[in-house]
Amino acid sequence: QMIDFRKAETGHLKLDIERIEIPELIKFVLDNFIERLEEKKIRLTLDFSPEVTFWQTDRDSIEKIVFNLISNAVKYTPAEETITVKVEKKEELLYIYVTNTGVGIKPTFQRQIFDRFEVLDRFEMQVSKGYETRNGIGLALCKNVVEVLHGNIEVDSDGETYTTFEVSVPEQPMEQTVPEPVQADSPVQAVVTTQTAPREEVPDEERLVQEPLSPIPDVEKGGLILVIDDDKGIRQLLKDILNERYEVAEATNGQDAIELMRIRLPLVIVCDVIMPVMDGVKFVKIMKGQELTRHIPIILLSSKSTIENQIEGLETGADAYLNKPFHPRHLEALIESLLHRNKAVLEYGESVYASLEQYEGKFIHKEDKELMLHITDIIHKHIDDEALSLDFVARETAISKMQLYRKIKEITGQTPTEYIRSIRLKHAEKLLKTTNKTVQEIMFFCGFNNKAYFYREFSKKYHVTPKEYRNQK
Repeated sequence: QMIDFRKAETGHLKLDIERIEIPELIKFVLDNFIERLEEKKIRLTLDFSPEVTFWQTDRDSIEKIVFNLISNAVKYTPAEETITVKVEKKEELLYIYVTNTGVGIKPTFQRQIFDRFEVLDRFEMQVSKGYETRNGIGLALCKNVVEVLHGNIEVDSDGETYTTFEVSVPEQPMEQTVPEPVQADSPVQAVVTTQTAPREEVPDEERLVQEPLSPIPDVEKGGLILVIDDDKGIRQLLKDILNERYEVAEATNGQDAIELMRIRLPLVIVCDVIMPVMDGVKFVKIMKGQELTRHIPIILLSSKSTIENQIEGLETGADAYLNKPFHPRHLEALIESLLHRNKAVLEYGESVYASLEQYEGKFIHKEDKELMLHITDIIHKHIDDEALSLDFVARETAISKMQLYRKIKEITGQTPTEYIRSIRLKHAEKLLKTTNKTVQEIMFFCGFNNKAYFYREFSKKYHVTPKEYRNQK
């Protein structure tokens, strides 16, 4: 704060203007004070005007102002009193009011609280006398930051029963870089250069991988079926069966099929096992071994009806195995089933559900689940540290505090403070059931240092005291 105070005073406080969701920012700041408010049993009231959602200003400056005003209110408000935070828009200005009941500021002191010389003199005197102080410059810093934002801050109090701090700030202009206009008569040219390298001879089984196939959309009938068999009579039979509903391409062996597929990918392949040049098993291995073609269903045909031959074909990666002779309707049913399965997989892959996983009974994105597991792991590793906070978790995850706050709130429905506390309480509940540690030992081990607060929060969650819970379990 001293550094920021000096920057604001000398005009070196850098502003980064953006559109800010004001209610969310205020809730984010309030999350730092939830436990203190509960300890003092202070009632918190939020009043956000509907027309105020986004405001164009510097996030860090607004956060500093709100944090110091609320910190000041929490410090001086007596137990069981009320703090109210109100936001509204009037005459193109954003107004933020922080009001606390139960204590006031005498008129003679109201001007001094913003006087930087008075504040720094008092701060210096406290330090010189060896007092440990964390307060005293917050309100003076608020005034300096508000002035940097071309705003105003005032205090209103009757001296005894209430105090209200009122901040008003205008929207800040967004700095924009305007690109130079393109001349209408300036032609846009794209130059593409190609180089042709000497082609190396490669084995047949590698050629398909080095020269990716180019799929062409099927526009006629139900799509393209590729039939591979060295027996012309079988190819003609399969063509007669399938030609009414599908386009049919023919190849005499696996290598010829690979050459054909450089022009167009089929929807399904019907392939014989025993063929010259490249047999069906080798062909399936190549097809299922590369990204571009592994999705294409392959039906293997064979006159070998032993179970060992069928297992070999399926282990190679074939999607179905059909013995010769076969019934035409059996083949048609297999093709329809495989196409339906591929369509279902494709639709699922393109749907939102493909990127979701379950987390505590809710469907969330996989990345969010990984993040929450990481956050929970961090909390468990430092659960005995009473100073564990959103700041620490943000540093450990390399995510901004605001982004982390939003993510935890969105996924769990809890603020980070509430989420950390819920994990502490769950761990305490587990230790009560599984160890012989005393309640006080468990309390400290789970990061609670206030016995009354621990008992109150535990009772709120489990509806019994820790000792009663242990006796029940």
